[in-house]
Order: sequence, then structure tokens, then C-alpha cells
Amino acid sequence: MTLGRYDQERRRRQRFWILSLKAFGVATILLLLSLFSYQIGVERQKGREAAVATDAEQLRRQLAELQQALAHAQEAQRSAEIRAAEVEARMEREQPRGEFARLTRMLSDKLAVGVDPNRLAFVLDQIRPARVCEGSETKRFVLGLPQQRGGAGVTFAGGAITVNGEGVPARNARNQPEPWFDPAQPVVVKIADAGGRSTEMRGILPLRQSLVVGGTEHRFAASAGPKSFIEVRTERCPFP
Repeated sequence: MTLGRYDQERRRRQRFWILSLKAFGVATILLLLSLFSYQIGVERQKGREAAVATDAEQLRRQLAELQQALAHAQEAQRSAEIRAAEVEARMEREQPRGEFARLTRMLSDKLAVGVDPNRLAFVLDQIRPARVCEGSETKRFVLGLPQQRGGAGVTFAGGAITVNGEGVPARNARNQPEPWFDPAQPVVVKIADAGGRSTEMRGILPLRQSLVVGGTEHRFAASAGPKSFIEVRTERCPFP
């Protein structure tokens, strides 16, 4: 009876210690798992904080770059506004006004409908302030050709000045040369005085030129006349 009770007591103690050891093991395992989980959480939190710090630094750099780009853009805008104001002021100063604006529009209209700029320049050049000129005279002569010379030209100032010249022959539909000059091609008009001084007018008619003889300026204007002919107008003006 005593031995049986001893065995039962011993088995109870053994079960107690076994259960205690199991409980301790489970508690230890749970503690280790808790510590491991905590460490993982700490490492993850550190990683997140590092990533947040990196992102924040990157955002600060991007913000600084954007602020610098904005400052450059604002400076460029101010420079562009200053240049635009200068251009506008210059255009305002240089814009034709009054009669000059009216004449500018007239010239623009003439050019728009196909008037030859050289003809406009010739007409404008003939318009001069009031000047005491006299002896306006117009003569015509047959303009010479390379293969067929014309006459001796014409004289002015009592024979003291001779005017003659040469042109390019006109061509027919078969591209054969005609016995008269082509007024649409360049011509050469030669002006010479009795003393051997000379000058030339070269180009497409009408043309102009001056020759000073003594104290007189002889002004010549050449234009196309009837077929084969060229007309030369002259006037005498004091010089200078």
C-alpha cells in the first residue's frame, strides 16, 4: 500500500515537471518568436524610415531644381518683355506718319500690282526740289545694234554734246533677230562732250545720267520711243 502511493506520487511529480518543461519550452519559443518578430518590425521600420529620408532628400533636390528653373524662366520672361517693349517702341518711332505714311502706302500698292521698282525709282529720282533749270529738250534717234549700226545719234547744247548708243536686237517667234532693239533688254547710252569727257547709261530703260560741262549740269533721261527709236530728254541746270 505504501509502495503504491509512492509510485503515484512520483508519477505525479514527473508529469508536473514534464508539463512544466513543456510550458517553459512553449513560453521560450513564443518569447523567441516575439523577439524575432519585434526585430523584423524594427528592421522594417528602419528601412521605411531610410526610404522616407531618401525620398525626402530627392524631393528637396527636385524642389531646388524646380525653383532654379522657375527663376531662370522668370528672368527670361523679363528679358523677353524688355526686348518686346524696345521693339514696340522702335516700331512706334519708325512707323511712317502723315504724308510720308500716305506715300509709303501708295508705293506699296504700286509694287503689289506689279509696277517695276526701277521705274518707280526713276520717277521718284526725277522729282526734285524747285531748281532753276532751263532748256528742256527731247530728241529721238535709232538705237544701234551689234549687227546693224544706227545713225550717229543726236546732239545737244548746240552740238557740244553727242548722245548715241546700242541695244540688244529683238527676236521673233522663231527666235530670229529683228532689225530693231528690244526695250526689255539692257541698253548702253553714251554721252560725250566736245572736250572728250564722256559717261554712260547702262541697264533697262528708262535710264538717267548727268554730265557737267563748264558750270552747267546737263541732265539726261532716256526712255523707249517708237520701234527702233530711243528718246532722250535733257535740261540744263546750274552746277553745283
